[in-house]
Amino acid sequence: MMIIIELQISFQEKIRYWFWGNIVRQLFLKILAHHSEELLSKLHGSYRGTLAPYAVEPIIAKNRMVITVHPNRRYTVRIKILDPSLLSQIIKALEDTPDRTYIIENIAIKIHEVTIEGIHPEKIEPPNHKIRFILISPTTFKPAGSPWLDPIPSRKHIVASLTRLWNTFIQQKYEKTHIESIANKIKITGINLRTAPPIPIGKNRKIIGTTGYILMDIQKLDKEERKLLALAQITNIGKNRTYGLGTIRITTENTQTNNHPSLSGRLIHECLISK
Repeated sequence: MMIIIELQISFQEKIRYWFWGNIVRQLFLKILAHHSEELLSKLHGSYRGTLAPYAVEPIIAKNRMVITVHPNRRYTVRIKILDPSLLSQIIKALEDTPDRTYIIENIAIKIHEVTIEGIHPEKIEPPNHKIRFILISPTTFKPAGSPWLDPIPSRKHIVASLTRLWNTFIQQKYEKTHIESIANKIKITGINLRTAPPIPIGKNRKIIGTTGYILMDIQKLDKEERKLLALAQITNIGKNRTYGLGTIRITTENTQTNNHPSLSGRLIHECLISK
């Protein structure tokens, strides 16, 4: 099982910030640091072939990366925990976080509510036929064998990222030969993509990613392959998932998304289980 931690947070002053992913990441790690240095080192260090066991979903506004927050308003951020062996430790670390204030980069952030929901990826009811694969936050990839990042969300890049996540955190199931065969079954029927301005993710380090959406016809995928595609909503995809990159929504082609889409939407509602 994987879990999604939803934090309701507020700020003491008006702040304009360029992409909140790193702030949310630091907030999560600071919460854990108060509880267990050992747990923190697991999340920081090299882990299961370098795939981090969590992903972050930052404050998101439609088509905007620079977001201004206002005092006395609540905002929703999410942390997605992929490794079941870490769940009990992380849940324990979150027990005393409501009503606490943390200082991250001189920004005071108060946590009001913590909601934890469980997801069984194998029980996802996958989407059918034509879908809109939405890159909510900038997304980029590190192709196998290449020293360079690639911000192009090709079918092969998307499937390669998801098969690696499935093999690492659910079960060893997909071989390299599966990547191309699954990708070739996906028919692209439309795109609306743009390159986001460089995102700072560390000292003197920036990354370029792509946002927008891809219209896909997935009728040729079998049910298990469609479950694989739906996994993207839980895990994020591509590089720097822990900074909030690669946040994905999947809707039917004619479904509209709102400014703060919820993971408990129709496509994966049945796989959410209250803790």
